[in-house]
Amino acid sequence: MEEARARELVERAPIGIYRTTRDGRFLYANPAYARMLGYETVAEVLALDVGLIYADSEDRNRVLDAFQRLGELHDYEVRLRRRDGSTLWASFDMRPAPGDTPDAPAMEGFIRDVSESRRVEDELRKLSRAVEYSPASVVITDLKGTIEYVNPAFTRITGYSRDEAIGENPRILKSGESPPEAYSALWDAILHGREWHGEFHNRRKDGSLYWEFASISPVVDAEGRTTHFIAVKEDITARKEAEGALAKSELYYRSLIEHALDLTAVLAPDGTLLFVSPSAERMLGIRPEDAKGRSAFELVHPDDAPQVRERIVGVLTRGARFEQVEFRARHSDGTWRTLSAIGKPLPPEAGIQGLIVNARDLSERHELEAQLRQSQKMEAVGRLAGGVAHDFNNLLTAILGYTELLLSDIPPEDPKTAELNEILTAAQRAAALTRQLLTFSSKQIVQVEILDVADTIHGMEVMLRRVIGEDIALTARVPADLGRIRADRSQLEQVLMNLVVNARDAMPKGGTLRIEASNVTRAGPNIDDDAGGDSWVVLAVTDDGVGMDEKTLRHMFEPFFTTKAKGKGTGLGLATTYAIVRQSGGFTEVESSPGSGTTFRVFLPRAKETSPPPRERSGVRRIPAARGSETILLVEDEALVRKLASDVLTGRGYTVLAAASGAEALAVVETKADVIDLVVTDVVMPGMSGPDLAARLSAIGLDTPVLYMSGYAESDSGGLLPAGAPLLQKPFSPDALARRVRAALDEAAGS
Repeated sequence: MEEARARELVERAPIGIYRTTRDGRFLYANPAYARMLGYETVAEVLALDVGLIYADSEDRNRVLDAFQRLGELHDYEVRLRRRDGSTLWASFDMRPAPGDTPDAPAMEGFIRDVSESRRVEDELRKLSRAVEYSPASVVITDLKGTIEYVNPAFTRITGYSRDEAIGENPRILKSGESPPEAYSALWDAILHGREWHGEFHNRRKDGSLYWEFASISPVVDAEGRTTHFIAVKEDITARKEAEGALAKSELYYRSLIEHALDLTAVLAPDGTLLFVSPSAERMLGIRPEDAKGRSAFELVHPDDAPQVRERIVGVLTRGARFEQVEFRARHSDGTWRTLSAIGKPLPPEAGIQGLIVNARDLSERHELEAQLRQSQKMEAVGRLAGGVAHDFNNLLTAILGYTELLLSDIPPEDPKTAELNEILTAAQRAAALTRQLLTFSSKQIVQVEILDVADTIHGMEVMLRRVIGEDIALTARVPADLGRIRADRSQLEQVLMNLVVNARDAMPKGGTLRIEASNVTRAGPNIDDDAGGDSWVVLAVTDDGVGMDEKTLRHMFEPFFTTKAKGKGTGLGLATTYAIVRQSGGFTEVESSPGSGTTFRVFLPRAKETSPPPRERSGVRRIPAARGSETILLVEDEALVRKLASDVLTGRGYTVLAAASGAEALAVVETKADVIDLVVTDVVMPGMSGPDLAARLSAIGLDTPVLYMSGYAESDSGGLLPAGAPLLQKPFSPDALARRVRAALDEAAGS
């Protein structure tokens, strides 16, 4: 009975049980043994030679040698071969079988399949090696957070040795830089069985700070209970420093782009705007968010689009950058701005195809260049006009002089008197035109004084109403505290008259004309070097007439430019106004458009003086054209003027010594110095100017008084005319010449 139960237990045992002879025959094997080797029945196993179940014959020999040496084996592992040829690891227990004798030796024991445990052990060994050699820090703690294991990477990163770390809490790494919320979230996650990921800013043993990214998870046993926590942590200090440097770099370059005056844009190959810097709003009035996604060609002037498109295609196909392409771009207000752009392909690292463009607004520079060219042109024309006026004045002096002499020689009832008066009138009109040319060229005589602009405006109102006619309403608005200016009264009146006449002509069907004055503080225009300071008196003349187009605005101040019918205007009104204002240290601004009228604003420097000096009311004192007997040295390079002056003075009783140049005058002085009472000389002459001649005469001891003549208000001889020197302006009448000569002689005699 007991034997049967024992046999049943052996037959049902889960491990292999066997008995063999020493020479390799099976005496017994249970079913578990057969299943382990892949056989269906025990009989198949018993028919085998024991040596066939070993994976290698050497394994069989090693087992027998060990058994022979030790007498029995326990947990001896060896590889076996299954029926299908596959191998497994088996653990032997072997001892001599009962009844084992030298004549009938036998062995028996147990065998277990340990392939799975060997695989697990192998994996654990590999895993342990991986953890030990891992570049990431690995920490295992118990449920209270006490460290039980750290790998070498932990020691390398933190500076704590294994012995120093084990038994401690990970809080030895806390720096205080990580927020408490991060630790709360960590414990909430792992205590509820969840994995936690996050960053810590920790402190090493040496006190230095470092960044790490940690993955912390609970470790559970077979029954799902948490037994430990494991943390795998990567040192990300270098990455964080790189990110910080990149963030600073991005901030730096973003600031450069966002605050740059130039526009930066990124274009797709089809011209779509992928990025536009904030300067687009200042430059083109377009917000960057509104520009993104639009085609850049929508903003380019149709005439300029082909060359811009060609440059873009060239960049994308040839990979070469383009330089300095100028084009017009539409502003949101409908105007066109001139831009200069350069571009190059996006680098491959950008991950997209396209190009980056940098554009600069040249509109203001072009406008300033145009103003400079216009100013230079006006200056050149002014010099030409001044030169023509100077020569013309010499001719007019002769025409007016001889005409007046003829009129003085014939009775008023003579039929030729009317004809001579017509000649005189024409010559006087020509002289007025010459004065306008001299004003335009800034060479007209000016008598600067402190002026009350309000008095000037109110004093001219009656005359201005007469000039503009009854179909135009005139209003004048002048504040009581309007500042004073330093200017020539007649020139200021001429400016106001010219602007009013211009406004009248712009309203052929009538309208309203407004004259306004005000005090203004602002900077002057850069283009005008003569305009300075920041305190101005502004005279504004506004009409609601036909207005002016851009072409007219560009040319309105040019001499002889006029929009009036032939014979209706000289084209010098606004040119003269421009010259007077500029000569007075001011500048002019104009607002006008077709159909919207025009406003002229004249800015004149405000004087520091608060009130003008009292004006003389006695009128002009006329000096009698008395005759004389003195000797006069007359120096004039223009023959007509020289002959006229000589005839006039000779006719008044003077002795005239005429010379055509400074050199001739010096030759005359060598023999006649003791009889010369007055020198009358032109200012500008070839070879030697009038002031130079006077200096030479003074150097040789001749202190004779000098009366200068000139077709300019101030000579072009480098400012050599002495301050306060008596000057007779051409064209002059015979009486004017005689009076000035007499006055100069009398003044010299009385001094």
